[in-house]
Amino acid sequence: MRQSVNQVTDASLALDWPVTNPRAIAVDTLPDGRVNALVGEATSVKAFPLAFSVVNVQIWKEAGAGVTDVKVLEWFENAKAYWLTVRVNLRLRGITTFADASLRDLDKKIQPYSVGDPYQFTAEETALFSMRASDTRDLNIYVVRNLINFDTQAVLTDPAGYTVTSDLRSNVTDTMNSGIVISAAILQNASNRGIDKTVMAHEIGHALLYQGSWPEIDEHYSHTTHALYTKGFLMDHVADPSNTRIDSDEANNISTNGPFIIFRSDP
Repeated sequence: MRQSVNQVTDASLALDWPVTNPRAIAVDTLPDGRVNALVGEATSVKAFPLAFSVVNVQIWKEAGAGVTDVKVLEWFENAKAYWLTVRVNLRLRGITTFADASLRDLDKKIQPYSVGDPYQFTAEETALFSMRASDTRDLNIYVVRNLINFDTQAVLTDPAGYTVTSDLRSNVTDTMNSGIVISAAILQNASNRGIDKTVMAHEIGHALLYQGSWPEIDEHYSHTTHALYTKGFLMDHVADPSNTRIDSDEANNISTNGPFIIFRSDP
């Protein structure tokens, strides 16, 4: 089925959703403003959303990260499924393997930041983030083996991933030196707890949400309760396999803060 995503420009997006012998179609506008196409089949009616934000994603995987493309794709497909529930379609450009042993175990400075502080890039992060998708609007995700404390050179066991965007970091430009970094070693070691099912999706949330308009300037907090998200919510700060829910505040933040979000490429 080919589905219209922009009724003004008639741009469209191909979706792999099967329809068998459709007999009728209608448009349904929901109370919250969302619009669905209702497709009637012989014994059922299927609803297809008519509005999407499309985010193109390029994944870079270091050759010695110790994880297969199949597993990385699984992480991505989980993230895609969660974000589709709020009409954000993650579209994978590809998984590109690169070989650079100096970036396999990535140096990262561990320090607190305040609003407007520049991000303290290590030389390795600068080199890693220099690999970019050909389209500057794409979201770049980098999979390495370990994260290393720059000052102590100790292998980190937390976080499993982190996101660097222009929201609050004065020296970050989303089109040039932003990105998400995932530690394959942490996710693989923690896979028995299932957090590998949600960590990439969680970090994509940090990339898409506009932190400047978020309570406590922290996307781990709920817009509604002004308290930390709890277990079950994707943006809960404690990784858990049950953290799959994306609330309406997050969905609205993404859809209304377009000027702040470069990671978007509507067809």
